[in-house]
Amino acid sequence: MTSVGQTRRNFATTVIGFVLSIGIGIWFTPFLVHQLGPAAYGLIPLATTIVSYFSIITQTLSASLNRNLTFALEHNDPERASVAFGSALAGAGALAFLLAVPLAGVAWFSTSLFDVPPGAETATRLLFAFVAAAFVLSVLSTPFQGIVFSRNRLDLSNISAAIQTITRVALTIALFGAFTATVVNAATAILASAVIGIVLSMVFARRAAPHLAFFTFAYEAKEFRSISGIASKVLIMQIGTILVGSSELVLANKLFGAHLAGHYAAVSQWSLFLRNGATSVAVLCVPTILTLYARSQPRELVSYTRTAMKFMAICVALPAGYLCGLSDQILHVWLGPDFVSYWPLMVVQIAPIAITSTVVPLYTISLAADRVMLSGLIQLVTGAIGVAIALLIGAHSALGILGVAGAVGLSLAIKELVFLIPYAASNIEQPRSTFYPPMLVAAALFGISCVGAITIGKLFVFHNMLGLAIAGFSLAIGYCVAAYFLLDRDERAMVRAFISTRAIKAGGA
Repeated sequence: MTSVGQTRRNFATTVIGFVLSIGIGIWFTPFLVHQLGPAAYGLIPLATTIVSYFSIITQTLSASLNRNLTFALEHNDPERASVAFGSALAGAGALAFLLAVPLAGVAWFSTSLFDVPPGAETATRLLFAFVAAAFVLSVLSTPFQGIVFSRNRLDLSNISAAIQTITRVALTIALFGAFTATVVNAATAILASAVIGIVLSMVFARRAAPHLAFFTFAYEAKEFRSISGIASKVLIMQIGTILVGSSELVLANKLFGAHLAGHYAAVSQWSLFLRNGATSVAVLCVPTILTLYARSQPRELVSYTRTAMKFMAICVALPAGYLCGLSDQILHVWLGPDFVSYWPLMVVQIAPIAITSTVVPLYTISLAADRVMLSGLIQLVTGAIGVAIALLIGAHSALGILGVAGAVGLSLAIKELVFLIPYAASNIEQPRSTFYPPMLVAAALFGISCVGAITIGKLFVFHNMLGLAIAGFSLAIGYCVAAYFLLDRDERAMVRAFISTRAIKAGGA
């Protein structure tokens, strides 16, 4: 089980990384919008979104590898772990080679596939090409990241991500200053950060597991089939996830054009920040859930997962409610008066995340039990329905982009509440209602945060980010008190133990 010190390091670096990402994003997004213009800026998140569609393959490889590595290391079988790593490394190399061709095609035909500002055709192709090259490098780094993850050295992963973010932003500013503000220079910075990322992943993998055989290519067909078998099931789920979570910007570009899509992309950064933050928090609990399942400890697994869901709710509901309650003032201060009218879009995008993020730990239970096929099919169908409704509403309704965002977010929320929660419980032979109580906590906390933010917004008008930050800090004080009393006695004790020097008990490690 994870030591107290490692748990603290994982948590601390996750929080620092999230705050760094938010802090940089708050400044960097307006910087890019004002330097490039909304239409040109919108091409950057569009390119990263399109290329990320191919990441479903690497995400499935990563999920199955993490599972197999964790199980092998938990059973003190370094030879099996080395074989799993070698097989995944061979697979990653093959994937990188195979994906290069379709990615090159997407880059070349990007100007035909999407609405592009006049005169930006060559720059758009280069943008897509550089982002695609960065993605190929991330494919090659996947097995090394799996080593770090399986050893629960999430602090190393967080440090790597922070260094890449700082590199990307610093190099963008330098290139804009030395040359000119173009999407190509922004893409160059993205590619450079990916190069640094793969180097760091190798260094940190060696540090996390020095006893494993690296670069020996300990390939084994049986192990590769095991990884591939699980990955094929996860793949279906990832396709559905992308349909649900990454289709909005593409739909906005095709339905409303590059200019409006650029505004949509800028406002969407807050929901992206929140999703990324929620994912970072959820990742903290994945190694422990896999370990408890591998040890066949169902009671501890249920207790830990429910606690993890509660803490997910606590972490996400505060910023979600704050952003929703003060959305108009945030957009005015952050991007300017031209963006204030988009505050309903911000609310529609963010509100569902307060609920859906709570269930993220449950995906790991299904993965550990190797029962992700049905969940993947449901996710795929949900995604297809959400996109179809979004297209219908966006093209034939006065709701426009608001309808696109609402259809996508609502379809995911319904799927999580109706299907995922009881399905995860059934996968470990528990009552179907086992994981519903944390959802009530999530709803209560979001309501508290949102009402508090709306009240602050009615009392004060903010003219700068400092004022908004002070408002957020004030809201957080009352929120934390309320959240603490929504925890049960054991969970409160765990919080006190985490803050103090006392050991965290096994069920809460």
